[in-house]
Amino acid sequence: MLGIAIALIVIVAVGAWGVALWSALAIVGLVPAGQKMKSWFALGGWRFDEIRSVGGAAVEPHLKRFQLAFAAFFAVVIAAAALGVLLGAEQQNNTHEDAAVLAHSYSPTLES
Repeated sequence: MLGIAIALIVIVAVGAWGVALWSALAIVGLVPAGQKMKSWFALGGWRFDEIRSVGGAAVEPHLKRFQLAFAAFFAVVIAAAALGVLLGAEQQNNTHEDAAVLAHSYSPTLES
């Protein structure tokens, strides 16, 4: 079960990152040739108004997809961190239960 959850988290995170990269390449591909480097920096700094002014209305759907993919990626990272905390707490709880069971099941007798 844990392996499936981790695999799903990794797949969703890599997929969201891939969509964000694909959108960024599409955005920079739509801006004029002399503005490509400036667009990369504006995209990395979340200055979307600069990109809209350079790329026009054609970049708008790609910007929205980029923002959603980034939000999905960070939501998955936060979910993975929360899952890690919960699994760590469960593991710690199970360790204490196992120790308690072992302590109560072992009753030494003095047979000589």
